[in-house]
Amino acid sequence: MKVSFISKFSNLTNSEIMDLIDKNVEEKKPLHIAVIDYTIFMKAIFSSKLKTALKNADVIVPQGKLMNWAVRFLTRKLIEKNPATGLFMQIIKKYEKSSRSISFIGGTRGIVNECVIRLKKSFPEISIRGSFPKEMIKLREKDVDEMLRKTSPDFVFVGLGKGKDDKWIRKNRNFLQSSICLGIDDGIEIAAGAKKQPPLWMKEKGWEPLYWFIRKPWRVIGIFKLLFFYSLILFNKIRG
Repeated sequence: MKVSFISKFSNLTNSEIMDLIDKNVEEKKPLHIAVIDYTIFMKAIFSSKLKTALKNADVIVPQGKLMNWAVRFLTRKLIEKNPATGLFMQIIKKYEKSSRSISFIGGTRGIVNECVIRLKKSFPEISIRGSFPKEMIKLREKDVDEMLRKTSPDFVFVGLGKGKDDKWIRKNRNFLQSSICLGIDDGIEIAAGAKKQPPLWMKEKGWEPLYWFIRKPWRVIGIFKLLFFYSLILFNKIRG
């Protein structure tokens, strides 16, 4: 099974990604940054819509030790260790005191509201123009599109879930003509304090699958997905 979009993965460092964001913000140019870990990578193999969304992203950044290894192994690109880690909060901190605006897509109504409250408490000068929960996206999609078009936020953080983020960005690019769009997966839940994350040392060693298996042993299928991931990468290496 040939992975056609592997060559699109970027070897930009964290500082280079931030420089690119700065440039596009100043020039009011749109930018879709796709942050891909091995689970999203696997979903893209079997989803034509997600695969198309990734192929059309402006920048694809590997996330996590497993994905970093896979990109290095297949493309021989020199990848900085976890270049996208903390990118969401880096942007929040950097642009808090500027006039740049932010919108959130995803999370339940209660969780996205809590996310906004916590961020405003930590970053009082942050400009949040809109927060649109998942249920609103489903029931009032046209209204959300129109509000985004009118408010034209500088940053749109999408947290609809693995793979869904980038598909949504791809679908709605016409309403985001000058926005920096970043899929943050469960970033809204984490910012709201509603979801725990693996310890940093486990992330650094690439042991996140083990962490989730220990916490949720009934999801043993994840182990088989991991084995399939390694097999797929090796197959693509052999095929060249």
